[in-house]
Amino acid sequence: MEKKPPTHHLMRVRVRTRVFTRLREIAQSESKRTGDHTSVSDLVRAALTDYINVYDTAAKLKALQNVPSSRVVG
Repeated sequence: MEKKPPTHHLMRVRVRTRVFTRLREIAQSESKRTGDHTSVSDLVRAALTDYINVYDTAAKLKALQNVPSSRVVG
């Protein structure tokens, strides 16, 4: 039987205490606001996904700037 590749990887990072404290405050606030439990890990996963999306979009926009215009002006 073939083993499936993992769908998740555990990542450990060090963050400043004040950053973690603020993330915990935000998670608690979001939990109260939505009624669903929000963890610091949820916030970090969302931030990483957002970063990747912004990075990829910026790369696409940069690539479009390098494409010569095919429009004829006149």
